[in-house]
Parts: sequence; structure tokens; C-alpha cells
Amino acid sequence: MSQYPELKLHVAGEWRSRDGSPVLNPADESILGTVPHASRSDLDDALNAAEEGFKVWRNTSPQKRAQIIHRAAEICR
Repeated sequence: MSQYPELKLHVAGEWRSRDGSPVLNPADESILGTVPHASRSDLDDALNAAEEGFKVWRNTSPQKRAQIIHRAAEICR
């Protein structure tokens, strides 16, 4: 494999390794890496974590939410 990063799922604050599908180089069809597949348990855990996170987020002031979103946008840029 080339310099493609090892991808994992980030669920409920933890990294999880899973089997997945190969990512192919379109130029020569060599395998660059693997994209992990989430299990039903991973999805259930992610939904539960999102529900818990929303409980905190909905009680966060609009000003603080704006700061967090602007900071996330800076990081993405």
C-alpha cells in the first residue's frame, strides 16, 4: 500500500478498526487503503453518543455555539 492513512471509525470518543472495502488507485487499480464498514453496534453506539451530545449542545448558549462552529471552520480551512 502507498501512503494512504489507516482509516478507523471514531465512535463515542474511541477509535475502532473494522474490515472494509478497498480504495483503488484509478490509474492502475492498485489498492491504496481500506475504508472501514460500521457494524450495527457501531451505528447504535454512534446514535447514542449523538443523543448524549445533543443534551449538552442544546444547553449551550448561542454565543458559545458560534465560537465552537467558527473554530471548527478555522480548523477545516
